[in-house]
Amino acid sequence: YNSLPFARRRELHNRVGDFLELAHFDDLEQHYPVLVRHFSQSERWDKTLIYALAAGSRAQELYANDEALKYYEQAERCLEKLPAERYWISALRLHLNRAVIYRLKGQYELSEADVNRALALAREHDDTRAWAEACTLLAELRWWQGRNEDALQSARLAYDLAHRLSHDAELLTALRLL
Repeated sequence: YNSLPFARRRELHNRVGDFLELAHFDDLEQHYPVLVRHFSQSERWDKTLIYALAAGSRAQELYANDEALKYYEQAERCLEKLPAERYWISALRLHLNRAVIYRLKGQYELSEADVNRALALAREHDDTRAWAEACTLLAELRWWQGRNEDALQSARLAYDLAHRLSHDAELLTALRLL
């Protein structure tokens, strides 16, 4: 492997990643980490981003938060190499997911920074559902910080956004917070 030129290594990693996608199409979930590695080595940032976010989300579902953060950091590095306008939804999802982990770990400043990035993206792209989701995350974060008035204000904003546009899941979350 070490004797192969870098261009050849990238080509081989890309081919292995493509093969794994096809061979395990019905059961990709368990192969996310391997797909991340191969597509990263092949410098296919679009594919690396997809599988890093998926691997991070899967790790987060299993409460493997440190592992999830590693995948989210890798996804963030991919986003730096891709056109922001085309991948804003991936960036939004990254920030929302990572904000939850940081809150659970008690890293409130990092959590709030990610929520604020998500809010900015949601507003910029007029995504009211994501805006409401980010507001509910901010309300939860502020409640955990003991900032109850700020939490209530964020929950009310989330409720108003979700109610006005009939986003049921966000509406129920906002009601729970209120």
